[in-house]
Amino acid sequence: MRYQFLKKHQKEYNIQKACKILRISRSGYYAYLHRRKSKRIIENEALTEIIKDIFHEHQGRYGARRIRQVLLQKNIHVNQKRVSRLMSERGIIPKGAKKKYRYYPNKTQYEERENILGQIFSAKQKNQIWVGDITYIPTKHGFLYLAVFIDIFSEKLPVGQWILGLRTSWLCRRSIRQLAESVRQRA
Repeated sequence: MRYQFLKKHQKEYNIQKACKILRISRSGYYAYLHRRKSKRIIENEALTEIIKDIFHEHQGRYGARRIRQVLLQKNIHVNQKRVSRLMSERGIIPKGAKKKYRYYPNKTQYEERENILGQIFSAKQKNQIWVGDITYIPTKHGFLYLAVFIDIFSEKLPVGQWILGLRTSWLCRRSIRQLAESVRQRA
């Protein structure tokens, strides 16, 4: 690392002083300059170019495992860990698969509630009828759950909204309690 830095900036600094400051020997630095690349480094550079070609050929969808399979088909025997290391060193990151969402039916039985509104969504005064919904927002670190309540009378802005990292009935109960408290404070 120090040799590479010195090689890059050799015209800007006095080599003798720079070697003292970096605590490297001058002879070691000059040996580094004339040293040939090892067989492994040359192999890795060639392999990286092949990996990049395969990666771009498949529109950036192939990861280390699939690229290794393609390399094996081309009769290039290499370990998956090596392919993975070379990809991460060069910043080759595959696109992730789109997450498929599945519906999981609830196993607990709930008692049916009476339909109080009867599909009549109009109110004569404020804070008579609220409607609400819960939705989830996918993020890099999981899901956030959003609870929103709207007063039917105004039909404009939400009366309340809350976001949490947990999806439980606790979110609903907490949201309704906070909504009721804020309505009482406004009244």
